[in-house]
Amino acid sequence: LMSGEITLHRKQVDFVKLIEQMVEEFYPLMEDNELHCSFDSAWKSLELVVDPDLMARAVQNLLSNAIKYGKDGKQIRICLQERDGIVLSVTNYGLIIPEESLDMIFERFYRVDKSHSRATGGTGLGLSIVKHIAREIIVLHGGSITAQSSMQGTIFEIFLPWQNETEDAEF
Repeated sequence: LMSGEITLHRKQVDFVKLIEQMVEEFYPLMEDNELHCSFDSAWKSLELVVDPDLMARAVQNLLSNAIKYGKDGKQIRICLQERDGIVLSVTNYGLIIPEESLDMIFERFYRVDKSHSRATGGTGLGLSIVKHIAREIIVLHGGSITAQSSMQGTIFEIFLPWQNETEDAEF
């Protein structure tokens, strides 16, 4: 991914099942951190043509960061809904990201918490990896990623259009 050489291997995937599988994979880690996770979907099944491995990687990064920084909030909420396209949101109710930091959280090595505490650990690469995935994977799928943070939680949203020009292109 970091080299910029990505080959998409698109196939038809049930996106709802893909997200459910990612949540199931992270269930032990959520349980260890005493986090409750809910997943709401506007669809019981949603067939999309995507690269399932790379999309799974994007969702894994969002869940991993929600667990790492949302522990204090005791809850992670995942929603899949329609808003002029498909929107996957991952919300945690832990640490609030200050407004002045929102634009920089996707920068490599940037950390909102400068203490490098043992509780969260890491080098600050997690969110930059999510942003890189957004640029290299989600954008190739015609989508985007955004973040917002307030007393109502920290929300990361992946937007995917219903159809995009790159769908039939070869990568």
